[in-house]
Amino acid sequence: MATEKIVDKFFSRRLFIQVADVYTGVSEVAFVISQLGSVKEKESLYETDGPVKRASYVAEIIIYYDKNSRLVVRFDAKGDSTLNTLTLDISGEFQAREVETEGIMTKAFHEYYTARVSPFLRKLAEENISSIWNALEYQMKLRFKYSYA
Repeated sequence: MATEKIVDKFFSRRLFIQVADVYTGVSEVAFVISQLGSVKEKESLYETDGPVKRASYVAEIIIYYDKNSRLVVRFDAKGDSTLNTLTLDISGEFQAREVETEGIMTKAFHEYYTARVSPFLRKLAEENISSIWNALEYQMKLRFKYSYA
């Protein structure tokens, strides 16, 4: 039984956010992200090197469609006090796992899943990331002054 992982990176945005304090800004971004779904925090780091402050926050929202397919939305915020800005990178990828096994029924299901179900789930992932992006953009407009890359 062989397993193949398919990763389709289909969404990427970058925001430049002006903040008065990078620590507070990153905390506020983390709060906004937490309102968008079930968040899996990967990194939350606050550094100071004399007068320079740096902060970073990395998190993911994972939406499972079935045991073989999911949407991963990754947020990567980095702040630096020398410019009083945060950079927020948002990326989205549809991940599917194809399991090849023996048997006529399993092959028929695999062909059906690949031809019909997987494209439907990919479209659903696009709709989900679009709604996440719209909610994030709305919340960011309320809280920050920002620009696109």
